[in-house]
Amino acid sequence: MIRRIGTRWRRLRHRVAAAWIILLALLVMGGAQAQDLAPYAGDWEGELQVGGTTLPLVLHVMPEEAPEVTLDSPMQGAFGLPGEAAPREDGALDASWSVLGARYEGRLTDDGAIDGTFSQSGATFPLRFEPAEAAPSQAFVPPQDAPYEAGEMGLVVPGTGVTLSGTLTLPEGEGPFPGLVLISGSGPQDRDETLFGRKPFAVLADGLAREGIATYRYDDRGVGGSTGSFEDATSRDFAADAEAALDALRARPEIGAAGFLGHSEGGIVAGLAAAERDADPDMIALLASPFEPMDAVLERQSETMMRQMGLGEAASVQNMALQRRLLAAAMTDGTREEACAALARAARGAPEPVQNQAGKLCTPWFYTLFRIDPAALYAQVDAPVLALFGERDSQVDAAANAQAAEAAGVKSHVFEGLNHLFQKAETGAISEYAQAGAPMADGVIAALAAFTRDAAQQ
Repeated sequence: MIRRIGTRWRRLRHRVAAAWIILLALLVMGGAQAQDLAPYAGDWEGELQVGGTTLPLVLHVMPEEAPEVTLDSPMQGAFGLPGEAAPREDGALDASWSVLGARYEGRLTDDGAIDGTFSQSGATFPLRFEPAEAAPSQAFVPPQDAPYEAGEMGLVVPGTGVTLSGTLTLPEGEGPFPGLVLISGSGPQDRDETLFGRKPFAVLADGLAREGIATYRYDDRGVGGSTGSFEDATSRDFAADAEAALDALRARPEIGAAGFLGHSEGGIVAGLAAAERDADPDMIALLASPFEPMDAVLERQSETMMRQMGLGEAASVQNMALQRRLLAAAMTDGTREEACAALARAARGAPEPVQNQAGKLCTPWFYTLFRIDPAALYAQVDAPVLALFGERDSQVDAAANAQAAEAAGVKSHVFEGLNHLFQKAETGAISEYAQAGAPMADGVIAALAAFTRDAAQQ
């Protein structure tokens, strides 16, 4: 996020700050190397001061078994960025994030903090981390006397050799029950779609079971108990996984009508499975799923995040010019190689983080996603579809995408005051996800259950 100190850095610093914004949470890196991290074990919070902007950072140090150091930048939507820890004889913490060109060197202080410096592309800034406040109440734990049964269910995705591992939740009573396959959003997700201690899919499974709806939620390929490679997969591979999960759910004698419930990119995956494959869902429910093309979604996302970061108008204009140039290059007609070449040209001479971003935008996953029109997919779907949005969603603009959904013939509803995780929110900023009081606002699960029951009877 930081360019070299000097005249050129002073001209570029605001532009570079926003260049790090676009979907940094989706970067995937290698794991940490061995180091004695025990003295630094835990979660640490700090604030990086860059060009008049305060950027909260969260450092996670996990020394047990496979040592791991990860970094979150909540304001930028970046979570769990794996780092590499190098051995230091003097006992200092020395962690680096090669894809960011960043490094942090720090040492424990007498008052229990870590004092050190954060450097990137030649620029160095002081950065102090203090122990993060634990918030155990944020994590959802199903009660022991829950009125439903939940158990492990695995399946093999035909023609791939990928095995998915997940949890089947069945309501009390005798079926057949309506059933939903839960499809997670972007990035490698476990079956609960765990984020900042929140477990949205566990909450959905619990709430829907109480409404008489069965669910199946699974670890993404390459995550948790599922096999395969997440890094090499595209949305169409995830659609194959979703179709296999729906087939497995339907094979259960307790299940009647069955369909998909997709969150964020999971909604695009559900559309691909319904429109391009033989999944034939009986219904599709969507939470904060894009209906605009992805370049438009990311452009709006960048504008929103820069506004939330407090960048001035001039800096925002400069930043958006750079973002639009990269997005236009990513949308270049032709092969992926041609798109990658266009992105390299668009980022030529730009700071290192911008060039890293350009490289990520030409990965097979991004290349595929940029060329999918969600509204066109859903215009081909015969099953009943309901799209729900949160008014204060900073990742998928509610008004624009609800309008695009209605234009595609999809019924939509916008919940006032809710964010991307359907929590009550002040601004909708990603940094609020961990602080919101409830895992999911009242009314959302009831709306999903009513729609699913109605669709199951059609």
